[in-house]
Amino acid sequence: MYKISVLLKATDQPPFRYQGEEAAAEARTRFPTLSGYVQTSPLADQPEVPFAGALELYFASVEALSIGDVDALLTDGTTAACAVTGAERVVMCKPEFRVRDSIKGVYPFRRKPGLSVEAFQHYWWHTHGPIAAQTQAALAYTQLHVLPGCYETGEPVFDGITEIYWPDRAAAERAVASRQMIDNQGADAANFVDLQSVVLFYAEEDILIAP
Repeated sequence: MYKISVLLKATDQPPFRYQGEEAAAEARTRFPTLSGYVQTSPLADQPEVPFAGALELYFASVEALSIGDVDALLTDGTTAACAVTGAERVVMCKPEFRVRDSIKGVYPFRRKPGLSVEAFQHYWWHTHGPIAAQTQAALAYTQLHVLPGCYETGEPVFDGITEIYWPDRAAAERAVASRQMIDNQGADAANFVDLQSVVLFYAEEDILIAP
């Protein structure tokens, strides 16, 4: 599956113009080749949340990808901070993930300086993926790998986005503070991640069109 994650600039108002079936209908109208549509909103009471959320568009093929009229789905005053276009890779997904509510941690980041895109993506998928798949209490873990063609016009704002899903925020916060994430994942991340670029916010999804 291919995905465009449009990260939204922080604002003091709800970012999405439509909800429910109306949102799904508008998304289908604006993006005829759409295979999935998710509106992601940050949970309340987080310090320094950098984004107002993410508008997530899924497509079945590279040829179907379209950024379309994203602004039409956003409230007045809400704008895109950046868009990350890539292939979504599911590293781990437990059966219970599909049948229960969850929250997710969204981690946009850049690759380590001096590391090629190919080497970065290979390490993230083959070496770091199995380590991160052991995240405490995680229900699912995905990686969004920026498409190579996106680099032809310059460096994107982020080289990828990690999404980790948990049953609830308390489980997420325990996992983030755990030895496995701090020592195991943190130590390995230094091999391929620009650690100063990592952003984290906890969020909930409104799945309008299931990918």
